[in-house]
Amino acid sequence: MTKEAYILIDYTNDFVSSSGSLTCYPQSIAIENEIVHQLQKALEKKALIIMAVDLHTTQEIHHPEQALYPPHNIKNSWGRQLYGRVDDFYQRHQQDIIYLDKRRYSAFFNTPLDSILREHHIDTVHLLGLVTDICILHTAIDAYERCYQVIVHRDATATFTKQAHEQTLLYLQRVLNATIC
Repeated sequence: MTKEAYILIDYTNDFVSSSGSLTCYPQSIAIENEIVHQLQKALEKKALIIMAVDLHTTQEIHHPEQALYPPHNIKNSWGRQLYGRVDDFYQRHQQDIIYLDKRRYSAFFNTPLDSILREHHIDTVHLLGLVTDICILHTAIDAYERCYQVIVHRDATATFTKQAHEQTLLYLQRVLNATIC
């Protein structure tokens, strides 16, 4: 019997809102309803729900992302708060959700994610959120390397361009045998 976890990655104001510091707007807004739908579905089937959220501070002078991106998802900032209906869902169901801080692209890197999944006997991970060609990709690779079946929801993930989104989904399917639905 398949044991599933739904991992929502980085659906925060900084990535979603038109005024976010590293926004995927408007693609990020277009996936909001599908994310909430998938989270509700996960809740109904009693699947494990994890919100993996990027965490940065203003003192990270040696973090590799410093040279690539503007400051984003800063601890205790508006930008790090979950966005819109996803935040509403979290506020209503937080007792059923694991909130996981992550410091790098992959939700597995230096976090207890693998241990949490193993403790719950998870064999399949559903990936939702942002951004397809960075944090979704790196999390999918690490899940694959740890022998999890990976499912990526096309309409519940997005990145900065439609082309990069589609190319990454194709890569995930071809190289990691991920199911794209």
